[in-house]
Amino acid sequence: MVSKVLISFISSIFLFGCASPVVEQFISEQNWYQVGYYDAEQGNFSRTEEAVNQLIENGDPDFSVYLQGYSDGKEAYCQPKNAWILGRIGQPYRGICRDLKNGWQFQQDWNAGRENYLRW
Repeated sequence: MVSKVLISFISSIFLFGCASPVVEQFISEQNWYQVGYYDAEQGNFSRTEEAVNQLIENGDPDFSVYLQGYSDGKEAYCQPKNAWILGRIGQPYRGICRDLKNGWQFQQDWNAGRENYLRW
């Protein structure tokens, strides 16, 4: 039992400690707008400035460009028309749309899709 917990813990460190290949490509291009857009498009909360700075060893990430990309990606992600589909295919919703005007509708539509997903 302890070994299963330890393996799960170590696996989660590797999974969450590494950037996806898509993000790694954007980082290598120093395309901070796309890194931010991708983060939001995946339903993740915005990274802190410190976290963005840690993505690259040499260079100076432009955090304001990252935030603009994140804002635009969040606007695209948080469209209510996307919510039901995300819930229906079993994608998690982490609540990034809550602070938006249509955030309640997104949550409601995602819940409906999720209920449908759980019935199958």
